[in-house]
Amino acid sequence: MTPYRTSFRVRVYEAGPGGFAGPEVLANYLQESAASHADLLDVGAEPMAAEGLAWILTRLRLTLTRTPRLGELLSVETWPARLDKRLALRAWRLADAEGAMVAVAIAHWGVFDILRRRLTSFPTWLMERVEAGAPAPIDFTRRSLPALTSASEEMRLFPRRAELDVNGHVNNARLLGWLLEPLPEMPDRRLIEIDTAFRGECRLGEAVLSRAGSEAGGLWHHALVREIDGTDLVRAISRWA
Repeated sequence: MTPYRTSFRVRVYEAGPGGFAGPEVLANYLQESAASHADLLDVGAEPMAAEGLAWILTRLRLTLTRTPRLGELLSVETWPARLDKRLALRAWRLADAEGAMVAVAIAHWGVFDILRRRLTSFPTWLMERVEAGAPAPIDFTRRSLPALTSASEEMRLFPRRAELDVNGHVNNARLLGWLLEPLPEMPDRRLIEIDTAFRGECRLGEAVLSRAGSEAGGLWHHALVREIDGTDLVRAISRWA
């Protein structure tokens, strides 16, 4: 399958301190390009919703060569790299105006039964419309992400209506940003990789605790925990250089 190509310019409202676009911004670009490609393949939100289904992101690994800046135009390529009855692997390449690589990413997507609020098998009609393309540029180095055992940083966060997506839970890109909120200022460090597992929904009215603990080698372990029952909604490992 030929990769789907689009582009995004880093807008003023997307740039943070220093004029840099953080991982939450890039995650939005990934989701938007994936949604556009799904529409083109006729497996987007509309035909899925007609069957009571929705796409849901369960795992995302993003690696950055550098952090894009305000005003930069990024070209994005994305394609389905692998597909089975319960999981689709999608890949991305992001490059700058000169063609230099800025980031690569892969993600696992599942099909969500909206009524039952759980993952389900891919319908036959979807499998017939999606063809796997080239292998992904990276892979997941861990089969699963471990639970956070020791946290040195913590922040309480409370979802707002503006942060909910079409499925009625906090958008995954926003959750990615929440993972990094409790980290201390690290002016001499930059994010070069984050591997994130989305394990449960974060809904309106459910306060969460964003926890993080560091280890040698510039690694941080993260968890978003539902406050009321201690359930891990998201786990992640980030690497800084």
